[in-house]
Amino acid sequence: MTHRKLRFGLGGAAASFVLVAGTVLGAGPAFAADANVDCGTSATFSSPTINSGSSFTILNAGSVSCNVSQSGGTPGVVTWTDGTTSGTSTLASGATLTVTGASGGLATLLITTSARSFDSYFNFFVLSGGGGGGGGGGSSSSSSSSGSTGPTPIFQQFGLPASGTCDEAAPADLDWAGVPSGGWGISWAQWMNDGNGGAVCTRTVSYVGTGWTIN
Repeated sequence: MTHRKLRFGLGGAAASFVLVAGTVLGAGPAFAADANVDCGTSATFSSPTINSGSSFTILNAGSVSCNVSQSGGTPGVVTWTDGTTSGTSTLASGATLTVTGASGGLATLLITTSARSFDSYFNFFVLSGGGGGGGGGGSSSSSSSSGSTGPTPIFQQFGLPASGTCDEAAPADLDWAGVPSGGWGISWAQWMNDGNGGAVCTRTVSYVGTGWTIN
């Protein structure tokens, strides 16, 4: 389920979110990554939805090396590699991180530098029951178990804006896979403010029949 620093993030007030596609240039044919990051100049927030066993690629398009870590969600939901080191903690300039869904649930990867000037958050929704949608905003998200064999409900969150309503401030890219806009309420989450907690906008989306809907 977004933040100025979204941590699952989604941590701050309102956030701006960017999901970009890029191309790795080099010898041989070009390879299109699913998203780009540049830890030295900008922050990227994205909530990709992938199936268990499928992958999502992130290119370090910047000139500086990035640090990679899981900042939220459930350990083991995703695995990642830079093509050389499984579970690598660094992503060199020009390198591509391949993130693979391992089991149903939520996992948030933080890609940044030691200075933490620009934090990029990728909130992965891994579906264990099939049917994946496209990506969606940068925010906090988690899943809860259900008795059905379909995808589990997803909790989406982003930092409570300083002014305006949650519905007005919600990033449009959180409405992934056909999820309608709106339905936001106010709650509290521990991931806010670098783990110190804070007010958030929150909602739950569930997979009903053949598509996602707001609870």
